[in-house]
Amino acid sequence: MLAAVSGTFGLIAGLRRPLEQDRVRERAKGVEMSDTADQQDRFIVVGVDGSQPSIDALKWAAHQALLTGATLRAVTAWEISTGVGWAPAFPNDYDPEAASKQILNEAILDALGPSPEVPVERFVKEGHAGPALLAVSKGADLLVVGGSGHGAIAGILIGSVSEHCVRHATCPVVVIHGEKSE
Repeated sequence: MLAAVSGTFGLIAGLRRPLEQDRVRERAKGVEMSDTADQQDRFIVVGVDGSQPSIDALKWAAHQALLTGATLRAVTAWEISTGVGWAPAFPNDYDPEAASKQILNEAILDALGPSPEVPVERFVKEGHAGPALLAVSKGADLLVVGGSGHGAIAGILIGSVSEHCVRHATCPVVVIHGEKSE
């Protein structure tokens, strides 16, 4: 299903948490669903790589976390890609984890300001972004990623990380494509 949210286009897959009508049905059966317990384990995961689509995804995810009372888990992943028979040359003091932390912190500051309205947990993972996001999103209410859409028809296709998440996540996934340009 394609959804438009404040000019931002997203692909939404699946549903996980009970909706209010489910709460009403459960109460009618005599089963109480605790709002407090739900609030304690509610979290939304968002993939951040510093790109504009990931900044848009971070803003969208933060707004959704604010609406639902969830904690926001911002995730960035890094890996040193090597081709067959060669490895890129880096300075001896290069620290990819520190560089990734800086990218994540700058993206959060850019998207949410110095005092975000929602609790934000930061995760920096070594490895490919898709599996890293899936690992952190286990038990999540939602996984939000930016879609690069570098396909033959610009804006229609989603990126490889987005596609990986949509295909393999155990929670609903929203792919944010950013503002539509005319």
